Amino acid sequence: MKKYIIAGVATVAAAGVAVPVAASQTGGHSAKSAAPVAATAAAAKGTPFVEYHGKTAAYHVGQYKKLSKSGYRLVSLNVSDRAHPKYAAVWLKKSGPAFTEVIGQSRAKFQKTFDGLRKKGYQPTVVTATGPSASALYSGVFEKKGGKFFSWGDLSAAKLASYNKYAASHGYIPVSIDAYGTAKSPRYLGVWAANPRKVKWSVSLAKSFSAHDKLFKAQVKKGYRTSYVVVGTGNTYSAIWRNDKVGAWAERTGLTSAQLTAYVNKGRTQGAHPIQIAGGGNVYAGIWTK
Repeated sequence: MKKYIIAGVATVAAAGVAVPVAASQTGGHSAKSAAPVAATAAAAKGTPFVEYHGKTAAYHVGQYKKLSKSGYRLVSLNVSDRAHPKYAAVWLKKSGPAFTEVIGQSRAKFQKTFDGLRKKGYQPTVVTATGPSASALYSGVFEKKGGKFFSWGDLSAAKLASYNKYAASHGYIPVSIDAYGTAKSPRYLGVWAANPRKVKWSVSLAKSFSAHDKLFKAQVKKGYRTSYVVVGTGNTYSAIWRNDKVGAWAERTGLTSAQLTAYVNKGRTQGAHPIQIAGGGNVYAGIWTK
């Protein structure tokens, strides 16, 4: 069995950036009580989207069959709770390259599927896993497109740091990350894509809510935004930070399912839509934009 999920560093393609680029960054929030950024008149209708969380694999597969045929694209996918896998997803109605997904596979099977999709010209844009290293379930979204990328799984925090260091020195940027494993042995997986615009970035791991919130405020002051946020063991938060500019955005962490649903519904009335949702235990986190 291969220890890592891998695509060749020098030869294969780039994962899609999770957050669309716009003219300027206008704000963001980490606190539980944060309100969505006010919608402009032009953005009032917003992008059509479908969001759900805490759903079974069967439910998600049913939605995939329906929505993928109705002009929607799967832009966010997350799996949590190894004993009773729960899926969270965000679909946006927009055009783009051909895409497919992989749901609930063992590490060995996911590696085999990964390799097969690479041969067909697909590359991962989202990777997610749940459970201890030896019995983790892997899922992901793959798009058919070109460009350099690399992807690894089953990483310790130290090993992830080494790949981040490699990425920074070789012109890559992380575009997807997830935290899984156990409290004694946390694991990580991710996708790194070519970074031709040389966007500055960093990654934070396993922060408590208060520590993540403190870091969030400091990062925003320095011109950074959260481009990806996930929930790990012990209700901790790991995130990707970037200093490129986007339109109005918001991050929310420490949400119950009911709070997440309320924010999704409120955002819809203001022309805002989620672009990434992640869960862990009974806690959720996400990022919104317009």
